[in-house]
Amino acid sequence: MTDNKENVLIRFANVDELDKVRDFIAKEWNLTREYYEQFHLCFDKLWIVVGVGEETNDIYGTAGLILTSNKANEVQVVLLLVDQEKIKSAIDFSGIVLINHVLNNMGFETSSSCGVRKKTLPIYKWLGCITGKMNHYYRLGDRSEYKVAVVEDKKIVPWEKGTMTLRRLETPEDLECFDYEKYKDRKPYKDVWCIKHRYFDEKKHSYEVYGVENGDGVVDALLVIRELEREGGRFCKIVDYVGDDRAFAGLGDEFDRLIKERGYEFIDFYSVGMDEKDIKAAGFVVLEAESSNIIPHFTEPLVKENKDIYYFIDKCEDMHLFIGDCDQDRSVEGYMI
Repeated sequence: MTDNKENVLIRFANVDELDKVRDFIAKEWNLTREYYEQFHLCFDKLWIVVGVGEETNDIYGTAGLILTSNKANEVQVVLLLVDQEKIKSAIDFSGIVLINHVLNNMGFETSSSCGVRKKTLPIYKWLGCITGKMNHYYRLGDRSEYKVAVVEDKKIVPWEKGTMTLRRLETPEDLECFDYEKYKDRKPYKDVWCIKHRYFDEKKHSYEVYGVENGDGVVDALLVIRELEREGGRFCKIVDYVGDDRAFAGLGDEFDRLIKERGYEFIDFYSVGMDEKDIKAAGFVVLEAESSNIIPHFTEPLVKENKDIYYFIDKCEDMHLFIGDCDQDRSVEGYMI
């Protein structure tokens, strides 16, 4: 320790330090132990990076990591938190130092996040990342009244006729129908472990996973949705999509079927990386900044406002990000103390 300051070591937290990490993060997000066990405790390892004092072993900062495959070589960053008062006692430590270490010194093939603060985008760009705002797409149901959405401009465009169909995958075993390795170069890469862990094992939120089948019965993609009901209105959020973008283009009639059968006010999703022509072919329109329509993002509780979601990724040749990445598809409310 020099002049009452100490060096900060950046390392993985040990499993037996979980409660200590929880106490530190509780200053900002008071989360149950169950939350950490669900999202950050995998393969007998606690996937949270901490900056700790070399002398005191006090925590100065955290970066939570979510894995996208059992290879554990690609991560998504959440719970990035630094104690701004405490780091005055640290030698050369800051949030930038912490995230730079995660991006460049821990050997991960890809690091990404969505839901980052707009004001931090220049920092990620300076660190060599690709940054931007996710596109928000939606398709309205043709209704006389909307209780969740605010619709001043009822824009419902025709979709292009396709041959794709949706088949509900009821069990984790059903996930074996898809060729994940075909998309091994897509970032972030998601394997069968990821889809099972993320959507079938989740305890607080319910998801539906579908195989997108072509005319020959081959599953060309996986689609994950979350159905919600608020203030007497029902709607659907597309949470994740893995596979061929062109298969999405052929789902227009299937989306309309869901809207009509289930009484959805709208289906919406955030995405970056998908080919927009395929999204539009399925009957979706982009929610423009100047639009008078409101397609709410925050649902726990419902907030009738449009929301911009920003992202970063440190490598990008074939990038596909959705709100199922990181923690943007659901509130942590169910895990809050």
